[in-house]
Amino acid sequence: MSDRVTATLAVVETWPDSPAKQDIQFHLRFGRERALQDNADMALVTDWWIGREVPPALRAEVFALLTGYQME
Repeated sequence: MSDRVTATLAVVETWPDSPAKQDIQFHLRFGRERALQDNADMALVTDWWIGREVPPALRAEVFALLTGYQME
């Protein structure tokens, strides 16, 4: 999980600064730390794992980056 989050954060870092970008970075880092501490670096990722306050289109993009799956 941590490798996928690190790769996703690298892409998100290239985006223009915005409150949504900060929210995404926070949620990804928090999720990575929890996965490392509590779940042997594994996590069940849903679009809500990325953050409820993130706009749906950005949430879907980050979900695809993180999992390799497109949300419908």
